[in-house]
Amino acid sequence: DGIRDIGVTGVQTWCSSDLILITPNVLSVHFHPDDSTQKVNRTIIFERSERFYDIHFTTREVNVGEIHSRTGKPVYKIFFAYDPDWHFRTLPSKIGKSKFSLGFIGHYRADREEIISLVSNAYQANFCIVGKKWERFKNLRAKSVVLQATFGPGFSEIVSEAPLQLGLLNSENRDEHTARSFEIPACGGLLLAEDTIEHRSIFKSEENALFFKSNIDLFRKIDWVHKNPVAAQKIANSGYELITGGNNTWTDRAIEILGIVS
Repeated sequence: DGIRDIGVTGVQTWCSSDLILITPNVLSVHFHPDDSTQKVNRTIIFERSERFYDIHFTTREVNVGEIHSRTGKPVYKIFFAYDPDWHFRTLPSKIGKSKFSLGFIGHYRADREEIISLVSNAYQANFCIVGKKWERFKNLRAKSVVLQATFGPGFSEIVSEAPLQLGLLNSENRDEHTARSFEIPACGGLLLAEDTIEHRSIFKSEENALFFKSNIDLFRKIDWVHKNPVAAQKIANSGYELITGGNNTWTDRAIEILGIVS
């Protein structure tokens, strides 16, 4: 967090910052990657300063009207993105021939516990869980591979070892998509994500990613992937081409922001 210069004179951005810089003739632009209406994502200083920003950007459609109601300022929605220095295909993924048949990269959240436990029970050591606080659950550690959170190239390496990756949302954040929605395909992985309007908008069809509506649907999709690795790999490859060829890096998002504020 803090000031992020996006390269245009007179324009500066703050990302979830606790600092307002009062500078004449400078446009202050705020981007909040999380649900800025939820109390957990707000600080006392942010409560006081939110209305002073000239323009707001959010990754959630639901926040657009809420932020405008609080601030009276213009609000725009943008999608998450990926960082090509962190998220890249290390080797062509090989669904059906990888170290793990299934993976999940994300921190522990209460609304994820049930589904992760169900998948762990079903796939045991073939399931790799990466993220903070999962190690506290002995039943998961006893059955599946539980690793600490990894960032940078380590993220890409995990996806190459477990190319079929679950894309779980955070209901408390009112997610319709997350950064993982872009990061996993950018690493060459096959995204198996919760079925939302925004996921459908990003991926167009299940020729580029797979979606599930329920736990039963999830297990059906996993089973289909394992029985049809060639077809599943084709979907992963298409998703990779779609995301990496479609202006979805954070640099692209900065350019998008600049186009709006200029």
